[in-house]
Amino acid sequence: MRARPATLVGAVETTGTGVTSRVVRVADLAGEDLAAWQRLADSSLEPNLYFEPAVLGAATRGMGGGRAVMALVVADGSGWLAFLPFESVGRNRLWPARHASLDGPFVERFAALRAPLLDAARPRLAVESLVAALRARRRALGQAVDLPLLRASGDTTTLLLEAFARAGMPVREWDRISRGAFVPGRGVRAELGPEMSASRRKNLRRRRRHLAEALGEELRIVDATSEPGVVEQFLDLEAAGWKGDRDRGGQARRVVPGAATWFAGLVEAYRERGEAHVLRVGPAAEPVYLAVRVRRDGVVFSISDAYAPAWSAHSPGAWGRLLGMRLLAEAPGTVLVDSCVDPRRYPDETLLYPDRVDLVSVTCAVGSWPSRVLLSAIVAAGRGRRSLRAGRILRARRG
Repeated sequence: MRARPATLVGAVETTGTGVTSRVVRVADLAGEDLAAWQRLADSSLEPNLYFEPAVLGAATRGMGGGRAVMALVVADGSGWLAFLPFESVGRNRLWPARHASLDGPFVERFAALRAPLLDAARPRLAVESLVAALRARRRALGQAVDLPLLRASGDTTTLLLEAFARAGMPVREWDRISRGAFVPGRGVRAELGPEMSASRRKNLRRRRRHLAEALGEELRIVDATSEPGVVEQFLDLEAAGWKGDRDRGGQARRVVPGAATWFAGLVEAYRERGEAHVLRVGPAAEPVYLAVRVRRDGVVFSISDAYAPAWSAHSPGAWGRLLGMRLLAEAPGTVLVDSCVDPRRYPDETLLYPDRVDLVSVTCAVGSWPSRVLLSAIVAAGRGRRSLRAGRILRARRG
């Protein structure tokens, strides 16, 4: 007889005393599930805006491709302990078969942080139960899971890696980046990032003077969150530049089906909670720069920004980000302003920030011993290749 395929959706398995796990389609979560998800998001060990109902949940329901996003939910009688969304991806350089990934094509479009949500009141139970659930679901998950863009020194990452080690699950690190950030309370900082070249500093300051002269006032940024129509104004401004041109690879929300409605709903949801900030440079009627930021549990997530193309010669984006960074860093309770941009794609923007957030990407073998041996072999092979390259470089220098 042919073996039955592993059950993915709807099944419930006990992973410990009173602890259960299930795999669900994120777009189908409703009612009490949504309320439980929101409670976990509000009390997560590390805030992750991108994996909350108003962001990920709304995106899966309103944007193309969202039905492919699943989630592993771990709970007990007191509520949800852990929430880990994923997509099923084909074989790639990370794993030689179809497997679960937090780096799938849908989530990758907007999630700048991919840390799963863990209950802050019971973090060790949450992470141990999540790891046990990954093991229990190993067949449905393809024996491995990719976990990209985790804060390298974050509590979630530390607990996960420790739990994987205790469970004997090998982990392969395959990427590491350091993106721009601002950490308040580290004393007086220079106006521009310390790694920026002297010539670029001079050029940016000159452009700021020209922009201020053109506006007829000193350059400043204001919180325009309560202004009527400001979100629609942001969407129009974003679409007015190259991002609104699909032929140039633009992905403005006005040109991506469902994205404008999703984005407006996101801002409204967090505005009602007092956590959304729409920042503006220039007059209300004709803004030079607009930015959307959301602050969750002291962490400012830099969601998106846009500037008027007519002012591009004056670097309004650079100065808008700098001014906005400092404005929100001064708000009581702010512990981190995260640029949320890839430094390899936007190196100039990264240089604006005085601090850095290190993020690590890993793949873990969650299956039985063959998958663990396979990942261990992949890790060893990678070390061998790096050692050979280093040897060739050393010999070339000596020779």
